[in-house]
Amino acid sequence: MKTALGNRRGFGVALRLLLWGTLVLQPILALAAGPVDTGQPAALFYRANQFYQKGAYREAIASYRRVLSLGFESGNLYYNLGNASFKTGRKGWAILYYEKARHLLPGDSDLRANLNYASAGIPEGDRGRGFRDWLTHLAPLHWLLIVTSGCFFLLAGLSCAAILRPEQFWAKTSPFRSRWVGAAILVGMLVLAGAAISGLTLVERNRTWAIALEQCEARFEPSPGGTVYYRLPEGARLEILSTRSGWTLIRRGDGRQGWVPRGEVARI
Repeated sequence: MKTALGNRRGFGVALRLLLWGTLVLQPILALAAGPVDTGQPAALFYRANQFYQKGAYREAIASYRRVLSLGFESGNLYYNLGNASFKTGRKGWAILYYEKARHLLPGDSDLRANLNYASAGIPEGDRGRGFRDWLTHLAPLHWLLIVTSGCFFLLAGLSCAAILRPEQFWAKTSPFRSRWVGAAILVGMLVLAGAAISGLTLVERNRTWAIALEQCEARFEPSPGGTVYYRLPEGARLEILSTRSGWTLIRRGDGRQGWVPRGEVARI
C-alpha cells in the first residue's frame, strides 16, 4: 500500500509550492479550524488507507474512488485501489487499476509484481508482459523525448565541432580522432534507440486498451440475441476498436473481434 497521495497530473511548479506552503501551515490552521475536513482529497486518501489497514477493503475502495471523483489521480492512488480490489476478489477491477497505475509509475517493481500476480493464469491477461511491454513502459514518454532530444543536440554539436575544426578531428595523428568517432557512434546509437522506443511507446499508448471487469461473452453482432463467438475471462486485456449503441467492439490478442456490452469492459 502506498501512503502518499501524490500530485495531480499537470500541476505546475507554482501550485506545488502552494501545496508545500499549505503543508507547513496545516498544523496551525488545524488548531484554529478544528476537525479535519474529510471531504479534502488528502484527508480522504488518509482515511482510505486507515480502512485498508483495518481490513475494511470495501470502505477503502469507496474512499479512494471519492478522491478520483474530486478530479485527483496518481499512481499511488490507483495502486492502492488495485490492492483493495484484489483483496475483495474483484480481479478484473484490480488489474484495471494496476494498469492505470503503471502509466504513472512505469518503473515501480511492487506494482509490476502485483500486476503479474493478478494476471497470472488469465488467457489474454498476460499478453504483452514480455520485452515489448517492458520497453514501452521503461519511462514516461516525455522523459524519453527529452533524453532523445538531448542526445540529438549533442550529436549535432560533435558534428559541428568536427566541421569547424577538421585539423583536430580528422587528422590521422590527432588524439581527438578516435575519441570523436567513438563518441559520435555512441551518441548516434542512443539517438536511434531513443527515437525507436519513443515511437513504439507513442503507438502503444495511442491504442485504446481495456480490461474485462467480469467474465463475459463476445458476440458476432451488437445485440443480446447475437451468436456467441467466444467467452472472455475476468481480467482479460483487450483492445477497443469502436462502440455502438451500448456495445463495444473489442479485439483479443489473437486478432479475434467481438461485441460485448459496454459496461462489462473498462478503458485503461
